[in-house]
Amino acid sequence: MKLSFRLFILAAAVGLLSSCATRVFDDPIAVWVDHESPSEWKHAAIAQTARGDQDSVRYVAALRTVLWEPGYPTWQRRWALAQLVEADPAALRADIGFRLAHVDTWAVIEVASDGIALQGWVDATAAIVRSLARPARGVDDTDRPEYGALTALYPNQQVVRTVEMVFRSEIGAPRIDDRVAAWQLLGRLCPPDDLRDRLASAPPDTALVSDLQAAASVLATLPTHREQVLRLMSLRAASNGRDWAHFESIVASLAPAKRDGLTLGHFGVLRGLDQSQLDRDRSEILTRIRADLESAYHVLRSPEGDLHGAPHPQRLEDWAEQLSWTDLQALSVVSTALRDRALIDELFRQADADHRDRRSEHGGVLDWQNGRLHAHPYTPAIKQHDRIFHPSTKMIEHLYSAVAHYHYHAQRYDNDDYAGPGKADRELADRLGCVCVVFTLIDRDRLNVDYYQPGGVVIDLGTVSGTIKPSRPGSRGHEARGPESAPAAQHQGAGDSAR
Repeated sequence: MKLSFRLFILAAAVGLLSSCATRVFDDPIAVWVDHESPSEWKHAAIAQTARGDQDSVRYVAALRTVLWEPGYPTWQRRWALAQLVEADPAALRADIGFRLAHVDTWAVIEVASDGIALQGWVDATAAIVRSLARPARGVDDTDRPEYGALTALYPNQQVVRTVEMVFRSEIGAPRIDDRVAAWQLLGRLCPPDDLRDRLASAPPDTALVSDLQAAASVLATLPTHREQVLRLMSLRAASNGRDWAHFESIVASLAPAKRDGLTLGHFGVLRGLDQSQLDRDRSEILTRIRADLESAYHVLRSPEGDLHGAPHPQRLEDWAEQLSWTDLQALSVVSTALRDRALIDELFRQADADHRDRRSEHGGVLDWQNGRLHAHPYTPAIKQHDRIFHPSTKMIEHLYSAVAHYHYHAQRYDNDDYAGPGKADRELADRLGCVCVVFTLIDRDRLNVDYYQPGGVVIDLGTVSGTIKPSRPGSRGHEARGPESAPAAQHQGAGDSAR
């Protein structure tokens, strides 16, 4: 065992050596694995185990439980890792490669990262990068234990270079998930221009690199979230790349100013536009959208309607200057579709189904069908809660080439307190890199429509009128406002939309 690693476990060992407990247990392993055992019992049981059989399968399994499962103190995890280094280092390294990127307990990540660094296990580099690529809210990347491990493993180079080596497959034989994670992490560590330079200099010897380089020649903003990168690879592979080639030809026909702000999320929008729509400039599109919204009845989500209580702008004029030409095209496509009676009838049919389902929100994909938008519903991946929609893999794969994702806030007919996307909804838009729409029941005959996209943009498009089936006795249509309701939303506008 390395001297540095002996120092690493000293804190745990001191507790054991200083223990003066004389208690003897019939099953010491069961004692130190039990979360409820007092700390002094655990110390005594561990000391007793050290004098017994340390080679049993059960002993190793118990050590793995302590290292990886939630609920154990850090000192005990350090001890368990040190014992696993002695008992079965090959299995431990395999465990780290598989598990590190999936655990969400900081103590586990810290102990495993420190152990990797002190043992000098460079073959765990990709696993560390994959773990570090996962965003941690409120924690800077440079303060994370994985970052410290990479610094210790490669003391003579910057961490960003180590991450780039994983992306380029210059360290070991990283899997596609490792390389995608490395690219995602580079997107956080590098300024946009530096990221493009690193991508341009990478040998195009993998599908990931060649796909990203193709995207760089077309898109103003490179995809860096995992889901967005998978979307790119899927689009490039689908139909032998014919759809992507069509997208490239559309972009090539656009004036440079119209390409500013172009992202992968605009793929589905642009492929459905005709030439007259592509010829429109910003001012013409804005004029059309303003005309659509001028007489609309707007329901603006109150700050209290968001669990975090933060006010969020929702008017077109709050965002107009920030929206790119392609953003405006997406907004116009959705706004124009709200005049389609067949689409509205389908939206109300789905809102009714959501209202009657207490187990989950409903949602799906807005996509082109015969030149108009169609609302394609998808069954949630899981039905966990009436205020959550979990998109399925099939839905996300459809979204790759579609116009927008949509879901409902239809828990009650008078749901105006929750008209608009919440914080989790906006985070999903950022992660998927897509245009989104939320439809909220504000009474039996009206749905409020909110458009939102990556970057926090939220624009209230007003309301559409339709018909919900009469409620059966005992259905949620008869529910009164309960104590969980937030204060009323702000209502803006001269009257109900004629749409």
